[in-house]
Amino acid sequence: MIIRLLVLLLLPILLFLIWRRFRRGEGETAGAIDYGLLGLAVAILVGLGVMAMTQGGDPSDEYVPPRVIDGKVVPGHIAPRQQQDAQ
Repeated sequence: MIIRLLVLLLLPILLFLIWRRFRRGEGETAGAIDYGLLGLAVAILVGLGVMAMTQGGDPSDEYVPPRVIDGKVVPGHIAPRQQQDAQ
């Protein structure tokens, strides 16, 4: 998951830097940096949106917070909701 997040955040920056490298000799027109930064921001937002839509569990799942058991920290996680017996 962390690699996926890093790729989504760093790939647009890398593409922007490559684009800037190739544009170096052409001279800068007014607004070129603005459009590049706007494209970078849109790419990051789209990537984060895709990540948010493709990750996660069922909406009925419960978050189990981190806790200490026998002196060891058990990290938080998402677990399926326990079914309650109907009476």
